[in-house]
Amino acid sequence: MSQELKLNYGDIAFYGGDPILLDGNDKLEQDLGKVMLTELNGYFHPQYGSAIYDMIGQYETANILDTMGRKATLDALNYFAQIQYRQGLQQTLTPQEVLGRINSMNISRNKNNPDSYLVTIIYKDGTGNPATISVPIT
Repeated sequence: MSQELKLNYGDIAFYGGDPILLDGNDKLEQDLGKVMLTELNGYFHPQYGSAIYDMIGQYETANILDTMGRKATLDALNYFAQIQYRQGLQQTLTPQEVLGRINSMNISRNKNNPDSYLVTIIYKDGTGNPATISVPIT
């Protein structure tokens, strides 16, 4: 089992003066959010993150943007799964914190702000339990 500090809008979350630690499904959800909110080729590993930020400012058709968004999301999640695999070789991961499968995803453009997207991912963890995460990209 691995643990991670809970983040609240990028800051470490505390309860009673102690940092909150996440594990299981909560850790997986936060990890998925982080990989989607991290710009690809940014400050971290050049393959970690999402290229969905490249869509901001693009005014292509809805079909092209949907295709670009799906590819960016799948690429980010596939790399995340590779990271989890390599991490699992070094330490024990619980099935609840492992990305099992992507069931579906939806990328929608904000009608009021065309430079903003909402990425919704429906997935299963390593135990087969379904979950949904929605990540606003602005």
